[in-house]
Amino acid sequence: MAKLGLNSLLVGPAGVGKTVVAGQVAEALELEFGTVCFTAGASESWLFGRQTANGFVDGVFSKLYKNGGVFLGDEIDAADPNVLLAMNTALANGKLYNPMNGELIEKHENFIFIGGANTVGKGASAVYTGRNRLDGATLNRFVIVMVDYVQAVEETVCSNEAVRVKLQNAHKRLRELNCDEIISSRNMEQVYL
Repeated sequence: MAKLGLNSLLVGPAGVGKTVVAGQVAEALELEFGTVCFTAGASESWLFGRQTANGFVDGVFSKLYKNGGVFLGDEIDAADPNVLLAMNTALANGKLYNPMNGELIEKHENFIFIGGANTVGKGASAVYTGRNRLDGATLNRFVIVMVDYVQAVEETVCSNEAVRVKLQNAHKRLRELNCDEIISSRNMEQVYL
C-alpha cells in the first residue's frame, strides 16, 4: 500500500508492533522516518511547525510531506478529531496548506502516511478507554489494515519456549473470556529480557 501511495491505518492491540512495522517500511524503502504520538495535547504545531526566536521550525508531518519519507501518526485514535481534520486535504488531494507559515506544499512522490491505532476509530472500548471517535472524512482517507500478534514474531522476541507458551496460553484464555487485560508481544519481550 505504501508503494501505491495509499494511506494505511494499522489497527491492532497494544504491543503488536505497529510502530515497528512503520519504521521497517521506511527502512525497506530507504526513506526518512518521523512520527507524532497523538496524545490529547497534540496540536497543529506538532504537525506543521512553529515560529521560534530563531525562525520557523518545520513540523515533522509538513517536512516529510514536502521532502519525502514515512510519517507515522501513532495512537491516531487518541487524537483530537479536529487536529486530524487539519491534515485531511493533504492526505486526499496532494497539497498541503501550512497554516503556520503560509506555504502551499505539493506532496512529495515518496511521502507515505501510516496511522497506528488500537481501535477502528469508532470510539473507546472497554480496553482502550482513551480513544476518540474519529471523523468519517478522516477515516475515509485510509485503508484499514487489521494486525494481530504473530507467533513467529513472539518466538523471536521470547525464545524461551516454556515462558512464551505460558504467556500465549494466558493471552488466548483472556481473549476467550473477553477480558480487558493485555498480554502482548511487547510483554513477552519484556519478560524474556
